[in-house]
This record gives sequence, structure tokens and C-alpha cells, in this order.
Amino acid sequence: MFLDVKKFMEACDQTTTTLNEEQANLYHNLIVEEWNEFLDTFKQEADAQNVEERRAAVVVRLEGCLDSRWVTYGYVLSIDPPGLEEYEKIHKFKFNEKVSAVMLDRSQASEVKLEDLQKEYDDLNESIKSRNEATFQSVKFVWSLYKYAVFQGWSVNLGWAEVTRSNMAKVDPISGKVIKNAAGKVQKPEGWTPPDLTRFV
Repeated sequence: MFLDVKKFMEACDQTTTTLNEEQANLYHNLIVEEWNEFLDTFKQEADAQNVEERRAAVVVRLEGCLDSRWVTYGYVLSIDPPGLEEYEKIHKFKFNEKVSAVMLDRSQASEVKLEDLQKEYDDLNESIKSRNEATFQSVKFVWSLYKYAVFQGWSVNLGWAEVTRSNMAKVDPISGKVIKNAAGKVQKPEGWTPPDLTRFV
């Protein structure tokens, strides 16, 4: 999945093969932003007045999971691309084993809880600040988010495909690059639509 992020970053003229401190700081800020938005959905759900509002909060929570994974991949691609690929292989193997067990026994769905994610997030932030095992902690965090989404019963792979579709729709098919304004902000082309994740929860 990180290859989707890599492709979009390159369309944005961001580096994906060498250390880029400034870019890494940008993505770290995005990680914090997306995580806070993810946490807000729990209050939104608690304050919901009806089923539709509760469902809307859950949809935004799925989007928060996916967006958090996206920007965390972006962070690692800014600091350690080779390490990302290696750790991704390890965690994907472990994850597939865990998912197989969950599909056989849905009682395991409570295994990944919010406090588990919070711990992974805190460990990630500490590793970024200390520059100690940041790649390892980043990959642990994204796969914990993935496990959380699967345990909720969400169609996480289809959701990821929809987020990727929406992001890649900003890329000009002729130039292979996004269009930016004078301030460097990526522009949404005519006809662009945000990801619709309602059918995946």
C-alpha cells in the first residue's frame, strides 16, 4: 500500500528515495493532525442523536484510519525508504496471520482497542522525537490501524482503494503531476470528488 503513497508523492514532486528533513516534519505534523481528527470521532459518536449521525461518525473514523496510514507512510518515505520496504514485509506477514484467525473467530474483534492504538501512536511520536527506531514504530502504527479497522468489520482494502482513487484523481493524466497554485497548494481539478467511504463500514 505504501507504493500508492509513493506514486502520489512523486506526482507532487516530493522525494521518496532520500532523507528529506523538511518533508518529514511536514508529514509528522500531518500525523498529529489526522490522529486528533480520528479521536474526535469518538466524541462525535457519543454526542450523536440518531443512527445516521452515529454512522457518519464511524465513516469519518474509517477515513481517519486510512488517512493516518497514508501520512505515516509519507513520513517514512521521507526518512527511510529502504527500511520501510523491509519492515512492511515483516508486519504484513504477521498481520495476515492475525487476520486469518479473526476471520475464523469474530470474538477476537475486541483485541485491538483504542488504548492499543493510543500506545502505538505515543510510541511513534516518541521515536520521531528521539530519532530512535522511527521507521519500525511507523510501520507498527500503520499496521495497528489496519488491524483495528479489520476488527471493526470495515472493508479496509476497498476503503484504501477509494482514498487512493480520490488522491490520484488530482494528478494530471498528461503530465503525471499534480497542479499547484502560486502558494504550492495542490489544486483539485474540475469534476474531482472526495472519497466516499459510506459503503465500507
